[in-house]
Amino acid sequence: MRAPPSVTLGATADSRRCWGTLSLVTDPRNPLVDASADLSSAEIDAISPYDLKKGYDPERRNTSKVIKILAGVVIFVSFLPWAWRFSPFADRTADGLLDQTEFATIAEPICEAAMTELEALPNAIDLETTAERGIQVGQANAILETMVDDLEREIVGSERDVENLEEWIADWRVYLENRADYAGRIAVDENAVFYVTANGQERLDRRIPRFAEANSMRSCVTPDDIA
Repeated sequence: MRAPPSVTLGATADSRRCWGTLSLVTDPRNPLVDASADLSSAEIDAISPYDLKKGYDPERRNTSKVIKILAGVVIFVSFLPWAWRFSPFADRTADGLLDQTEFATIAEPICEAAMTELEALPNAIDLETTAERGIQVGQANAILETMVDDLEREIVGSERDVENLEEWIADWRVYLENRADYAGRIAVDENAVFYVTANGQERLDRRIPRFAEANSMRSCVTPDDIA
């Protein structure tokens, strides 16, 4: 029987010190590729001990590189939408974003003060009668109406911003009407249900906060005082 061919690799002095004399031996159970005829001396010296142990296969090595590169590309591409959204070059028309931030800067303190007033009202759990509940909702409504009036007076920005803000304020007005209706019914019926109008397919208690949060007006959302 012919002895299996062997190829001595790692001709440099450094490689000999690290690995000793390194050989690739063809094994019928785990064939190794005798690639010395197709590799330069620099490429042979670059083969890792792992490859020498497992068997150097240029195709396997290249496939592994391609997979790693593709994985990196997928991760990079998936990150691009988020990076673009928060970049200064992003399209500010997306998701109701305002072109300018001046209104948001003015609005946030107004809303924050109003929400602080709401928190000072009695908790619904502590109220003993439906009449008291109706009074509490009415007091909260008065605070919110003042807030919306103040916000409307401060509308500023590009023409598109003004249109979006006026629509947002209009949503607030309808939402306040929903709250007023509920205040009247809960005062006489403990099982009264709070009905919220929808703009298109989106309820106002979701639409109003979405616009506010998208434009960094986190205090200008609808309150959660009515379940």
